[in-house]
Amino acid sequence: MTDVQPLVSVIIPLYNRENLIARAVDSVLAQTLTDFELIVIDDGSTDNGPEIVRQYDDRRIKIISQQNAGVSSARNKGIDIAKGQWIAFLDSDDKWVADKLQKQMELLQENPSLVWVGCNYTIDHSITKERRTFINPEKIEKYLTDRCFFKSCFDAINIGAGLTPGTMIVKRLVLQEVGSFQDGLNYGEEFDLWWRIGYRYPEIGYVNSPLIVYNAQMADGLTASTKAISIIETLSEMFEKNLSLAKQFGREDDIRPFVIQRLRKWSYNLYCRGHFKEIRETLKTFNDILPAGFKLVMNLLTMLPEKSNKHGRCLLKWLSYDKFDF
Repeated sequence: MTDVQPLVSVIIPLYNRENLIARAVDSVLAQTLTDFELIVIDDGSTDNGPEIVRQYDDRRIKIISQQNAGVSSARNKGIDIAKGQWIAFLDSDDKWVADKLQKQMELLQENPSLVWVGCNYTIDHSITKERRTFINPEKIEKYLTDRCFFKSCFDAINIGAGLTPGTMIVKRLVLQEVGSFQDGLNYGEEFDLWWRIGYRYPEIGYVNSPLIVYNAQMADGLTASTKAISIIETLSEMFEKNLSLAKQFGREDDIRPFVIQRLRKWSYNLYCRGHFKEIRETLKTFNDILPAGFKLVMNLLTMLPEKSNKHGRCLLKWLSYDKFDF
């Protein structure tokens, strides 16, 4: 007897989330669309998370263990063994609303030319207890203009439409064509993949209602992380690679706004931490795409004494360099 192929393969990378993994799994099992398989990739967990998953009595669930190799490797392992026509992602500390798969698959089935779809989501700040929709649906509507898709995924990315992995469903054949997540890239890995898909398939479906609850349990990763400089180096390599690739597809201008926006934010964070040398190296690396005004401001500030740092931060905030929003 041959295995029946599910419509959707749901992939959850798991690493030390014993307190949250059941919530994620339960939200998948509660989906109104039931034609799916759930693949949990245990990425070398040292807690009881994998055992919690094994206790579920549902034939749709598979749990695969591997040595710790990072979230990109875990997702790719899931993609490799997936049988579904479509691939959906969910992080182990997030959860879906009950009709997430159904709404997105209905959109895809009604628009057969589309090969991927995203959605809005709710941010749940477990520390501040704040819960809000990630991006105002009215802002999204201005770009969709009564359509159910963005004509360019780069528009969606550049306005911050929230294309986190947990919001996305992608055709498996497309992932086989463009490649999966880049191994070893555990920060910004989703944009590296979304860009590679977007060069070939720019139109992306979008459900403009929050279908996922994103668990924002920590402050902004770059601000809070002690590895800010290594993150900058990693993403600089990613940006350089993708700017070159985008140029081959005539899409360089499409990803430029996103790159500039992130570089502004990262430069602000580096400035606040006194990493002036790293800022100057960033300006040099991306000299050709950064606006002249931005380069002038950052070069001047990094030449001033460090005691003027407080006034510099005020200036950068006034210029909105501390924000990701346009």
